[in-house]
Amino acid sequence: WLSSKRPPHCCRPPLGGTWPPMAARLVQVTSRSSLGLVTAAASGASAAFCVGNPWLYQLGRHQQQCQQARACASQCEEVGQKWRRPAAGTSGTCDHSGVKFYAARSRKADDSAHCFAVAERLHQFAIIDGVASLGVPEEAAACAKFCGGWLTPLIARCFADRVQSSPLRHATRADGSLIEDEEEAAAAAWADSLTMGFGMCDQGAAQEVGSGACGAVVCVVARSGIYVASVGLSRVVIGTEADGEILCDEASSPHRLTSESELERLADAGPAGASPPQLPSKAPTRFFGGAALKQADARLVGLPDVIRHQHGSGRRFVILGTPAIWEHGPRLPLQWAVEAYRAGRSPADELIARSQGGDAVALVLVLPAGLGEGSRLPPHDELVAPAM
Repeated sequence: WLSSKRPPHCCRPPLGGTWPPMAARLVQVTSRSSLGLVTAAASGASAAFCVGNPWLYQLGRHQQQCQQARACASQCEEVGQKWRRPAAGTSGTCDHSGVKFYAARSRKADDSAHCFAVAERLHQFAIIDGVASLGVPEEAAACAKFCGGWLTPLIARCFADRVQSSPLRHATRADGSLIEDEEEAAAAAWADSLTMGFGMCDQGAAQEVGSGACGAVVCVVARSGIYVASVGLSRVVIGTEADGEILCDEASSPHRLTSESELERLADAGPAGASPPQLPSKAPTRFFGGAALKQADARLVGLPDVIRHQHGSGRRFVILGTPAIWEHGPRLPLQWAVEAYRAGRSPADELIARSQGGDAVALVLVLPAGLGEGSRLPPHDELVAPAM
C-alpha cells in the first residue's frame, strides 16, 4: 500500500472522520524559546526488508539550580557501567546543509524495544519507542521496528504527493483563501503531511503488528522551519545558542493521563462526563498500533501534535530521546549534550552514559547558525536538495 498513488483503506481518516485541517494542527514557536540503500540495518531488519524499502537510509533502533545539577551528575556516577556505555550508534553530516546528527542506544537492537531512523538526504530524523506497558514487550518491539522502517518514508511520500496534487502557489487556507506566502504554504503542507504520515503508519501497524504498540517523535528540518511531530512518551527539546547562553524550548509534550492538555483532548473527544481511559499508570494516551485498545476506546489515537520552530540566527541543538533520557527533566540533558559537543564528544553517547533507565535511545541534531538563510536546504516544494 506504500507505493499506491491513491490512499487505500488503511490510509483513510480514523473512525470515518476527516483528517484535521493542517492549520489547526500547526503550532508556531518563535526562534527564542544517501538516498542510497542501507547495507546494514541496525534495527535488526533483514537485508530483504531493506531492499524492499528503497527510501530507507540508516535505521537503528526546567534547569533549577547548579546544586541540583551537581546532585544529578553525582547520581549518574553511581550508575553501573552497563548503562554508561552505548551499545551502538551512528553519526554523520547531511550534504549541502551541514546538519550534523549523532545517535546512540544503551542496548543492542535485538535486545531493545526502541529504534531510531535517519533519512539524512531528506533531513528527517525519528525515534520510535516500544510501549511494553500496553502489552507484550516483544510485540511492542515488533511495532517499533515496523514503524521505524515505514514512518519517515510515509511522511516523505505524503509530502511529495501533497505538493504534486496541490502546488504551493495554489495552496489555500481552510476558508478557501489563497496562501500567497510560499513559506506559509510549505508550513501548511508539512503539517498536513506529518499528520497523514503518522495516521498511515498507525493504521499499517494495527494491520501488520496487531496488539503491539509504540510511540514516536519525528523532526524534519526544512527551509520553512523545524517541524516536530510526536505521539507517546518520547520527547524533543530544542536548544538555541544566544549571547553565550543556551535557550531551551520544549518542542513536544508527552501524551499521558497526567498531562492537562491531553486530559482536555480526551474530554472533548468523548461523551460528556466520561472518565479517562483505563490505562496503566505509565502508559501513553496516543500511540501507534494497539488495535484492541483503540477499538475499546476511540479516544486513543495515533495522530500527532505538530510543532513548527522558525529558523534562528544561532546554532541549534535538537534532542530526541526515549523516556529514560528525560528522568531529570528537559534542561539537564540539553546542557549535557551541548557540553559534550563543545568538548568534541558525541552528545548522543553522553546522554546514554548519563541515562538511568535500562533501555534508552538518543538522537541529537546540531544545526549550523543561519541555516534558514541562503539555499543550503531544499526548495520549499522539494524533499532533496538539487545536486551541486
